[in-house]
Amino acid sequence: MWLDELKQLISTLDAKADTYVQHLGNNEALTRSVLIDPLLNYLGWDLSDPGQVVVEYNAGGGRADYALFGDDKTTPTLIIEAKSLGTSLEPVIKQALYYSNQSGVKYCAVTDGRKWFVYDVFRQARIEDRVVVQFDLRMDEHHKCVMQSLWFWRGNFSGSSEPVTAQLNTHRARARITAPTESTAMQQHSVQIKDGWKPMLDVLGRLKLSTKDNRMQPPTRIKFPDGSEKPILSWRDVQARTALWGIEIGYITKTTCPVVSPQGTHLVNTKPIRKNGKAFTAALKVANFWIEAHASAKDHTRLALAIMDSIGQDPSTAELLLS
Repeated sequence: MWLDELKQLISTLDAKADTYVQHLGNNEALTRSVLIDPLLNYLGWDLSDPGQVVVEYNAGGGRADYALFGDDKTTPTLIIEAKSLGTSLEPVIKQALYYSNQSGVKYCAVTDGRKWFVYDVFRQARIEDRVVVQFDLRMDEHHKCVMQSLWFWRGNFSGSSEPVTAQLNTHRARARITAPTESTAMQQHSVQIKDGWKPMLDVLGRLKLSTKDNRMQPPTRIKFPDGSEKPILSWRDVQARTALWGIEIGYITKTTCPVVSPQGTHLVNTKPIRKNGKAFTAALKVANFWIEAHASAKDHTRLALAIMDSIGQDPSTAELLLS
């Protein structure tokens, strides 16, 4: 499975950071080639193609370490400032934001190869509140690093000036590796999920391909990362049962609410209220908590996975039983 391979790569990079800490700690170029370049390359960026990646990019009166280009070949989609392993990133953040602002680039990232932070350059907020993605190969569980690092997948920057912000957007990554066209990917997914238990991430990929004429029937059961199961009657139940499971195992409480996504979306709350203070469009009460239930089959599945990830459970192990 592609996500398993990405998880293995992240584990390998983390191990290399430990093994070669003395070499990488004082060498930015080596940090880039050993820790940063392999991850970017695996996530779809061809570092040998100047149409995708330009190193030492002239930006804002200085030179940014990386400029990544999506469909727009004139303005980078993302600027990355890299430092040697273990270097404090705080002094570099303002520099990266300045370069990006001056160049009209919406997103910038800073990294030492192990710690990664992505910022929304033009968001009107304090710098710490502009973070849209962050992960640490040493401090965070590797499955969580996988989900966060998917933000960088090059397919997220195709067909739009903005990346898909949902950290669970994996279908394009899988489809572009395994098939040259979406129709072929559709056929492959049809074979993969024709019966039995299937990973929720794979089901989410299929839902992203589904149309009005090819709608999937809702699953009959959901299996959570701890192996427990619950019956499912509708796609909405995928999200609702996940919230209930989190409540039952004690990870969703009044103290831990609201449970939020990396983008700040209220996934589960003690009141049917969004981050901006407005009421949920279609509030659904689950035990003594509330979720926003106004969503499509795809979004119910995505939000269920986001709930698992937000409470520290591995969403890649969750499964759905398809009829």
